[in-house]
Amino acid sequence: MGVDQRSGRPPLTEHERGDQVREVVAAVRALAELGRVGQVGSRADLPCAGAARGVEQWVDEELVRAELADAERAALAGDGCSARRVAELYQTLHEFDRSIAWWRTAAELGDEDAADYVRYTLD
Repeated sequence: MGVDQRSGRPPLTEHERGDQVREVVAAVRALAELGRVGQVGSRADLPCAGAARGVEQWVDEELVRAELADAERAALAGDGCSARRVAELYQTLHEFDRSIAWWRTAAELGDEDAADYVRYTLD
């Protein structure tokens, strides 16, 4: 069995990866629900509440589009990691149909994170 180069630990089994992804998705959904229905009292109870703004206020669309052009070029050359980045950038721009298509492309190109995203979130 090999060793994960980033962590130095043995790679996770398919089941362990699935469990981790499900835990993260559940946590994100729980946080979204807390913010939506106010179960924590108010958004002031959440970390960094003083800086809470819509994502659009933090995203410079021109910079995102510039990065997108570079990432698409690399993705079209067959780089799975770049294809995943394209999917993330389209998601940031709220172009969800394009994002989904790129998530699937990244998974087909062998990007493991994209494959997990497709398997546990899109399918």
